[in-house]
Amino acid sequence: MAWLISQSEVDAFLSCRRKHYYGYGEKLQPKRHGEGLTRGLLGHEVLAAYYAQFVAAGKALPSQVQVVNSALEVINRNATVDLSNIELLLQLRSLLEQYFHFYEDEFSQWEILAVEKEFRYGDFPFKPDLIKRHRQNGQVYVVDHKFLYNFYNPSMVDIMPQLPKYVGALREIGFPVTGAEYNMLRHRLNAKEKFKRLRVEFTDRKIETFLTEQQIIAEKIRELKDGSLEEWKEKSVRTASSFNCQHCSFLSLCTTDINGYAGRDLLVRSMYEPNTYGYTDDIEGELV
Repeated sequence: MAWLISQSEVDAFLSCRRKHYYGYGEKLQPKRHGEGLTRGLLGHEVLAAYYAQFVAAGKALPSQVQVVNSALEVINRNATVDLSNIELLLQLRSLLEQYFHFYEDEFSQWEILAVEKEFRYGDFPFKPDLIKRHRQNGQVYVVDHKFLYNFYNPSMVDIMPQLPKYVGALREIGFPVTGAEYNMLRHRLNAKEKFKRLRVEFTDRKIETFLTEQQIIAEKIRELKDGSLEEWKEKSVRTASSFNCQHCSFLSLCTTDINGYAGRDLLVRSMYEPNTYGYTDDIEGELV
């Protein structure tokens, strides 16, 4: 079987092979998320709803007020994350309202080409948050939204593999992408500067390196998936450390397995649900 291996799955595998097994072998995800993941998931959904309206509108830009209100409505009707943390939701809504006001003139310069559209380069599926094109010079950028406590600095992003892979893969399948942009929203309450965009371009060597590493790691993952689930579990050694484990969503399940505690099935039913990871074989990606 030709398994499709995403950047997210590679990240999970490199972070901890047992975590990867729980998520992609047993196909589990937590029923409830922590604050950071809730903010990120919901924030991404709101931004996707916002920018998608500009793709649908084409050259006739819609009313900014109408677009903002429609996007923020996602917070009220979202069913995929825990909405019981009212303080978090109010803070996120305020941050997004400020964001929309801060960048309300961006569409005079940028045309939105795609929002969370799935693409595929060989067996590597990927879904950029946003792809945009400058209206004057025609340059195309892949955008990644980040909800952060502190902004990334250039030296930090220099070694991050996700966007170089996306840029390289898009070029390989025929899209003339110039570079990438980290669209950062800082949720720290006392921060004076809330929003920052870091635009980067990548050397051919960096793109080639990260795409090659994607293929190498993906092949290791495919070997596990081609075997039995029990063999996969036995080979999934833990990367156990206080840093790696303290915020892991599979910590309770992992410690239950380590100690051989009874009640594993009950724990899984009460804390986890089938995940929504993965890509299908019928990915079609086109830019307008």
